[in-house]
Amino acid sequence: MRKKLIIDGNNLLHRAYWAYKKNEVEYKEGSKYSVYVFLNILKSYVRLFEPSEIIVCWDYREENESNERKEILGDYKGTRPDHSEVYEFMPYIRQILSSLGVKQMTPRNFEADDIMFWLCAKKYPNECILITTDTDMYQLIIPELSGNVFYNPKRKMQINEVFLKQKFAVNDGYEFIIKKSLRGDTADNISGVKGIRQTRIDAVIECLGRDFDIESLRKAEILKEDEIELFERNIKLMKLDEIMNHPSEIEWYEECIAKTVNANKDEFKSLIKKLELWNIYRKLNEWYSAFQKKSNGLSSIYTNDYFDIFQYT
Repeated sequence: MRKKLIIDGNNLLHRAYWAYKKNEVEYKEGSKYSVYVFLNILKSYVRLFEPSEIIVCWDYREENESNERKEILGDYKGTRPDHSEVYEFMPYIRQILSSLGVKQMTPRNFEADDIMFWLCAKKYPNECILITTDTDMYQLIIPELSGNVFYNPKRKMQINEVFLKQKFAVNDGYEFIIKKSLRGDTADNISGVKGIRQTRIDAVIECLGRDFDIESLRKAEILKEDEIELFERNIKLMKLDEIMNHPSEIEWYEECIAKTVNANKDEFKSLIKKLELWNIYRKLNEWYSAFQKKSNGLSSIYTNDYFDIFQYT
């Protein structure tokens, strides 16, 4: 069965931009060239995985909307650099994707991670190919969702329980998110339980099980009360199925996914010409058809081969 391709848009945009910067000496067309890199990477995924549908999820909210996680932790992601230059051509990318018939989703009060979790675990369970380098999404690696494919393009491999065991000493996504919530996440400016060791982490995992029963954790006295409070806060920040407690957000996702996106070849041509992306313009028909589910069947979704970002030029 052909699966739905779920793309972490911001993650791909950053990788495309820095790949462009790395090759800046060779490519002199200006920062708009990162648009080409983004599209080229995406095209390689389409040819590699032969999806039935493409959905790009963006970490973008309207200015008047708040971020629920910042309500819990004011300094959430507060240490991350701005890198506003990365997003200069994001509006053009979104227009181009629409012209190719690609669905795009944005959150209202949450983040792209929550959308991707909802798509892979709730809306289309076991029908998705998720592409991201974000380790928060590892919590999707659970037996009930083994039909999904999780591809990490940085590692150039499919992420599964074996990888979690070898890399993080956990058996699945349930254990992974417990361990991460205990240790914190410096990238998101989330502090963890100070000095916690693997033996106590293992004890917490065994005690909580899949129900995440905090009261049983209190009775077991594995953690002190202040440590439990910190752990509970981190669970709310990190555990992505928390989104199911916010029906208005889910309603917004349902509205977004229900919208029909009609590809428009003339608009695609006009946008590519405006940006002077001649490598694409010279092969418009090939590019356009690649996104209209006319795959050449180049590879299996279970391959570990990785298509270089400049291969299809």
